[in-house]
Amino acid sequence: MTIFRSLTILWVIILIVVLPAPADQGLGVNETVIMESEINIGTSAGDVWISDGFAYVARFGENGVSIIDVTDPLDPQLASVYHTSATSGTWDVKAAGGFAYLTPQNSGYGLVILDVSDPYAPELVTNFSHPDVTSAHNIWLDEERGVAYLASNTSGNVEVVDVSDPYNPIHLGHFESSAGHIHDMMIQGDVLYASFLEGGLYLGSVAASPVPTYLGSVEYSGAFTHNAWPTADGMYVLTTDEYTGAFIRIWDVSNPSNITEVASYQKNPEAIPHNVHVRNRYAFISNYTEGLVVLDISDPENPVEVGHYDTYLEPGGGFNGAWGVYPYDDYVYVSNLPGELFVFTFKPATLTLTEITEVVSPGGELSFRASLEEDTGFNLDVTSMTSVVLPNGNPYSGNPVFGPVNLSLDPLTIISGRIRHNIPLAAPLGTYRYEVRVEDEEGFRLHSETFFFDIIDSK
Repeated sequence: MTIFRSLTILWVIILIVVLPAPADQGLGVNETVIMESEINIGTSAGDVWISDGFAYVARFGENGVSIIDVTDPLDPQLASVYHTSATSGTWDVKAAGGFAYLTPQNSGYGLVILDVSDPYAPELVTNFSHPDVTSAHNIWLDEERGVAYLASNTSGNVEVVDVSDPYNPIHLGHFESSAGHIHDMMIQGDVLYASFLEGGLYLGSVAASPVPTYLGSVEYSGAFTHNAWPTADGMYVLTTDEYTGAFIRIWDVSNPSNITEVASYQKNPEAIPHNVHVRNRYAFISNYTEGLVVLDISDPENPVEVGHYDTYLEPGGGFNGAWGVYPYDDYVYVSNLPGELFVFTFKPATLTLTEITEVVSPGGELSFRASLEEDTGFNLDVTSMTSVVLPNGNPYSGNPVFGPVNLSLDPLTIISGRIRHNIPLAAPLGTYRYEVRVEDEEGFRLHSETFFFDIIDSK
């Protein structure tokens, strides 16, 4: 629409003012994590994974998977439940490309693959079993290579299965520890990060073959290495040990033959850490009875808690509360053992819109003031942009109408500026929706605010 394009060409005044925040202005860690919605799946919830607007939640209390429509994360809806005797004891699930991959523990199958191209009507693709994997605890899906990595209860190894043809999985081999039993694993780039419980953390290379070759490992006192996740640059790895009073450990893995612990974090000595996931500079931890915990690991050797939401309000300790966490979205999803899927936003910066023009005539000026405050006490680099939805309900094809603009915030400071748009005489009349969005370096939303304004005929 060329008429609205002329509006966007004429926008262009912004004044940035950097102010120190008042001394008591910084938010506490319980205020940066906001619970937006929840849904009960009707049984204890295992792990959670998000794909194409749907949450896949393992049904720890029964079997199979609950599929939740989260296309509107503020109003999640149950799409379907798949559970058969073949999915007995499903604790983990991954989904991608229209398929869901379940790891049952009690059925005699190591992998169940579903066609979820219609998440409201999942259909069985195959039940897969192999002498080395008749039961599996966890799964990692390497979409690029078309390979599934299974934490086999049968062999105790990482079992490697080609699932490039989901209707015909092929067992390729395994990766093992000399001392432990595999519990979980993931791949970033060409490196496998495997958690072998008493055997500690193992790194393997998948550069030459989907079946990993040994790179290095670390065993340590009190090891019960439950899960592991690397930083984006692969220089550090965070691990959890699943027992009361365990620490989140941070390892320097820059030299896989000499892995060293550089830092640790403990939320509560009476609680049990479960899973840790790393997204950019933040670590998101499902910490059982302590709920969701967020750490700033921009300096991996000095982790600092910057977010917390307790999902289990009973006294702490034991195996209850937050089981799984999925932070790779504009929202953060947490599966809770009592049976809930929680949807959170994590907001390390506060965006406020004020002095908004709500009604404007063609030829007039639309303006508002945007203020962005860093809340966690760290330097923060963000990108800000604005977009418009037209009166007919369609997004404007020329979005963003302002930005993207890169901004750097000092700890606990405020950046404030006024954005102005000159409304052309030919602008269509009606109600417009205007959104301001703030993203981190990877494009995940940190905060957004919306307002509506009307263009009316003043005659």
